[in-house]
Amino acid sequence: MTRSIRGEALGPAIVGRGEGVDVSDLHKMTDLRRTGRQWLRSILRSAGIQARRLSPYSDDRAALAAMLAHAQVDLILDVGGNVGQYAKDRLTNGYTGRIVTFEPLSAARAVLLRECLAYPHWQIAERCALGDHDGVVSMNVSQNSVASSALSPTNAHLELSAQAIEVGTEVVSMVRLDHVARQFVAASRAPFLKIDVQGFEEQVLLGSTEILPRLVGLQVELSFIPLYDGQKLFPEMCRLINSMGFTLHRMIPAWIEPKTGRWLQADGVFFRG
Repeated sequence: MTRSIRGEALGPAIVGRGEGVDVSDLHKMTDLRRTGRQWLRSILRSAGIQARRLSPYSDDRAALAAMLAHAQVDLILDVGGNVGQYAKDRLTNGYTGRIVTFEPLSAARAVLLRECLAYPHWQIAERCALGDHDGVVSMNVSQNSVASSALSPTNAHLELSAQAIEVGTEVVSMVRLDHVARQFVAASRAPFLKIDVQGFEEQVLLGSTEILPRLVGLQVELSFIPLYDGQKLFPEMCRLINSMGFTLHRMIPAWIEPKTGRWLQADGVFFRG
């Protein structure tokens, strides 16, 4: 196609700001950019890194951020906060609402109290374990604190991760989430509950029946094999959560066996309806 300016014929060109740019030069620049991207991807692949555009279709973090934003979540109850990995991930990836974190272990909670100082919308709740009744519970402290639980690890768990071995116990008050979260939920328009308590998820849910009708969604760690004595596995937990009025929207892998690629645990993200 030939364009003209002031009656003067021009060859194949793109005209902008009064100047003609040869299309062949644009093609060369496009080829250089494409070659550069291919070269960069090759270098990253050789280092075991895969580069891709962040999208809710392909990236779990982006997907969770999009789902929380779509549901207009303004409060996350972070049950089983450990040292704040989940809360900080949300607060540095687009979430601007309030987070209240619950953590029963003294050493992990001490870290939380320091970490939360950098985030004005992040609050650490009073120290307690959460369950289906009020009382006390002996928490099994693992060498890897992330694996600590009110339940004992199975032999299968220890074979997969030797650091799940128990190195101590802490006796902690246990309460229903209904009793300690009511004030936070009452001040929220769209509260969301995240539970990561190493096999004790069922008990936390059963202790939340009064606030559940107010929640817009849940994120619950689910196990595909028995990792803790007495824990409920994925099918039973999904049936329980469905019976509470929530539908599974996404699965996010949490622990994958390196040798086989088998999923051992995943976070189920559920929303109401």
